[in-house]
Amino acid sequence: MKSKMVSAVSLMIVGLALSACVVAGPGPVGRCGGAGWVPAHYGPEGAWHPGHCR
Repeated sequence: MKSKMVSAVSLMIVGLALSACVVAGPGPVGRCGGAGWVPAHYGPEGAWHPGHCR
């Protein structure tokens, strides 16, 4: 009985850990007007740029 409880709790912890994945979407709809959405990227100098309208 105890091993089943430990297995169930372990499975729930793994399930919660895996459900925290973040999937990048196409960007905010309607905030860019006629411009396009540029996802987050590293620039030519190596600096990080968060997603933005262009």
